[in-house]
This record gives sequence, structure tokens and C-alpha cells, in this order.
Amino acid sequence: MNTKTPFTPLEVNMRLAEIRVATTEVVEAEATAVETDFNKWLLDNFALDAQQVAYLISLGPAFSLDTGNSLAHAFRQRHKVTMEKGDPKLRSIKFIRKDKKEETTSAPDTAPSVENELNFFIS
Repeated sequence: MNTKTPFTPLEVNMRLAEIRVATTEVVEAEATAVETDFNKWLLDNFALDAQQVAYLISLGPAFSLDTGNSLAHAFRQRHKVTMEKGDPKLRSIKFIRKDKKEETTSAPDTAPSVENELNFFIS
């Protein structure tokens, strides 16, 4: 039986880190699944409660499509993907913010080092 990962920042980040270093075949399977139907991929892989499922559905198909495309690209490029959770008591409305970051380090006589990160902030 396939056990779902708890939907906590710690557990999600551990699972996303596993995908980043997985074999090319595993990465492509995950990328294809998330790109095809992000909501299904999320529900197949993570244990969400009924309230979280309702919220996910309320975000609509555009959110699912955009998020699936972003994650598929990040998986295939082996970018770091993270999730963090803010304090919902500090907000009047629950939201998800997607941040993309590229960091380039250059030094003499070496090729630049580029690190890309995709972060989902849920508050």
C-alpha cells in the first residue's frame, strides 16, 4: 500500500528534495504527473484533510494548471522546490504565494554557479 506523505512543510520539503535527486525516470514520471493534473498528484502523494481539499478545489483550474507547469519545469531542471507555512492568524484571507528565485555566483577562472528555487508560501 502506498502511504501518503503528511502535508506539513517538513514532510513536503523532504519529499520534494527526494524528487530532486531521484533518477531521471522517476523525475520525469513525477513531472508528467504533476503537469497532467496537479490536484490529483497532490492528493495522490500527500495526506490532506477535508478542509484542505476543499480549499485546493476552490483555487480553481487555473491555479492547478499554473502550479503543475511550474513544478514540472522545476522537477525536470532539478531546481530546489520548497513549501513554507505562515501564520494564518496574521492574515484576513488564506493565500498561496509562489516565489521564483535565481542566484548566480561568479568567481575568476570558474564557470558561474546558478541555483534556482521555487517556493510556495501558504498563509
